[in-house]
Amino acid sequence: MGNMVSLWLGNFETENDLLEYTGESYTEDGDWISSTFCKEFFEDEEPYETDFLERYSVGNPSADIRFLLEGCSYDESVIQSLISEVGEELNKEYNSVILIFDFAVESAIKQIRGQVDYIATVPYQKI
Repeated sequence: MGNMVSLWLGNFETENDLLEYTGESYTEDGDWISSTFCKEFFEDEEPYETDFLERYSVGNPSADIRFLLEGCSYDESVIQSLISEVGEELNKEYNSVILIFDFAVESAIKQIRGQVDYIATVPYQKI
């Protein structure tokens, strides 16, 4: 499949809210509790390696792909691929980014739902 990255964008009041949305936790007995993000898109499962999850807030909302993704891992390659896929400007402004590297979204969950919008899965180069 090669190197793929999947992108979701959303709006959160604080970066801590974003981290809580994407962070898993554990019960007192040590049982894993999936994140709200996983519950909304993957039906409670975590089909990706958490080490490949990257999330951050950019401050002021923007629809500019370059602004939103500048500074992410492999940003030049990721930005170029996403611009080819969705264009330079989105039709909505966002202030929070979720990227999952080396993970391709299955078509069944490509619909927009939950607190974030699924944008695209694109190839990237590890430069």
